Amino acid sequence: MVKVLSKKRVLSLSLSIVVALLLYPPAAWSDNNRWIPIGLDGAVVDGLAVDPTASGTLFAGTQDGVLKTTNRGGDRTPANTGLTELQVLALAMDRAAPGTLYVAVAQDGVFKTTNGGGDWTPANTGLSNNQVYALAVNPNTPDTLYAGTWGGGVFKSTNRGSNWTAASSGLTNGNVRALAINPIDPDTLYAGTNGFGVFKSSNGGSSWIEVNDGLTDTAVHSLAIDPVSPDTLYAGTAGGGTFAITFTWRIFLPMIIRN
Repeated sequence: MVKVLSKKRVLSLSLSIVVALLLYPPAAWSDNNRWIPIGLDGAVVDGLAVDPTASGTLFAGTQDGVLKTTNRGGDRTPANTGLTELQVLALAMDRAAPGTLYVAVAQDGVFKTTNGGGDWTPANTGLSNNQVYALAVNPNTPDTLYAGTWGGGVFKSTNRGSNWTAASSGLTNGNVRALAINPIDPDTLYAGTNGFGVFKSSNGGSSWIEVNDGLTDTAVHSLAIDPVSPDTLYAGTAGGGTFAITFTWRIFLPMIIRN
């Protein structure tokens, strides 16, 4: 039996469809679940940071400096005042104060802005190696950040980049290409090196141990931690693809022996 809808019901459904088309046009639907270009065609982008407090505000670190957009890439403006070199190798944001960002440029080390890229100042005091390839900010204590250098290992700052100290004890290779911090336990961090694999620190960089069991390509160029299961770490290599490792903890409990 065919059910006949009343005129009122038909009008209601038609109106709902019209409203849906106005609010969510088909052109917008086609952009869901697929990548769309938002500019910088042909550019080499080595760093991205999104402002968590301002929707649509994005910073890109490129071979031509820092570019900023406030409308999801619709328009981009250079944000390079104060930078002595434009080849950006790494970019990191203080998510507790999103106007504070750090960039690493090819030969001149780290620069810092506190006004959303309005201007930059050098932040290299204590760095004995200015070839910085990786930056990471402690998500819980943003005064603390780390820099991974090419040839000088890891450096640590506890005052938002005002000065740095070496934090490489145990690293058998100083060519650091990637850094990652455990968001639940920020004293746990990882360094990806060029040719010696991954190293892990459980004490905020005071010492490191090698964690390469099963890693068949030790030229590690990128690291990422699963935010839901932060004991799982992913590594991207220079030619061997990607790898994953999950660190498990062994807890020893006292044994009670009964007579």
